[in-house]
Amino acid sequence: MRTLEQDLGEVDATTAPFLESSLEAFNRSTTRMAASHPHFILDADAQKKAHELSKGLGAQERMALLGVILGKLVDVPFDDVAVLVGMKAKRLTRVMHGEEQIPKLFDRRWDMLAEMLENLGAVLRSEATGRWLGTPIPRLEGRTPLDAIQRGGLEAVVAVTRSYLDPSFG
Repeated sequence: MRTLEQDLGEVDATTAPFLESSLEAFNRSTTRMAASHPHFILDADAQKKAHELSKGLGAQERMALLGVILGKLVDVPFDDVAVLVGMKAKRLTRVMHGEEQIPKLFDRRWDMLAEMLENLGAVLRSEATGRWLGTPIPRLEGRTPLDAIQRGGLEAVVAVTRSYLDPSFG
């Protein structure tokens, strides 16, 4: 299975529109480009700004939010990323390459997904996200978070990640 990072490959004419439109929305925020990686990584402040921008989104803000989400999922297989964002892998690729606009119907899902990833980022290292997505969780009736999301249970998965932030969790 390939990861998002492997699928993005080197920045070229086909991947540049995705990266450029995402970066344009965050040029004034704290975005860093890793020289050895074609994807970008956003620090916590930039992620929060993107999350705030996601409310009442236009096309550029949707692309920026997708960039934040994808940046947190670089170690997750691309097909699983497509499941998480609610698109088929081919469509996600077209969106990433700027060949297709992102419809408003993704706003709520991506807002919740961004919250889930933000919550996880507070308790897990980013490279552990993929493993967590594939781990059966008792509160999800023994399903993995990925499976629960695929079956329409994103709200339940977000609730689980919120519980991780509860000081009594442990």
